[in-house]
Amino acid sequence: EKDPYFSPDGQTIAFTSNRSGTDEVYTMSVNGGAAKRLTWYPASSQVRGWTPDGQQILYASTRETAPTRYDRLWTVSKDGGPSKLLTQQWGTKASYSTDGKHIVVDKIRRWDWEWRAYRGGQNTPLIILNLDNWQEELLPNERTTDVQPVWLGERIYFISDRDWVSNIWSYSTQ
Repeated sequence: EKDPYFSPDGQTIAFTSNRSGTDEVYTMSVNGGAAKRLTWYPASSQVRGWTPDGQQILYASTRETAPTRYDRLWTVSKDGGPSKLLTQQWGTKASYSTDGKHIVVDKIRRWDWEWRAYRGGQNTPLIILNLDNWQEELLPNERTTDVQPVWLGERIYFISDRDWVSNIWSYSTQ
């Protein structure tokens, strides 16, 4: 079990588990009980959070990307059912704005995101994606490793090695 995320109301935990042989999306009450499997696709699925209204779980998966595998972001209802592709944009980590109209996306799954001072091709800027018109805004980046974005209020927090050491940085959306 990995990637635990509390629902916005704090009553449910969404998490990734490989108990079926492949990483899939599960939920469980904070009070305990049986875990409920929500995804059933042969490609792995890793939980990335919840929609702000608590109705959908956000996850990354390589599903439907053959012949080359890359992550894209999907959602599945907290009650189960078919998954929906959020965007064609590559995306491995992401976080919604409070109003749910935007999402910050880290599009590349790095083979070693803790590799310090790397300035190569795996380093791409974090992207703010407008979910109404699909316009992209790139966060300032000079080929630094910027990962693990979290959107809180009017700021986006992320880990970056832009000062040659991994630290928490923030970006004002204003």
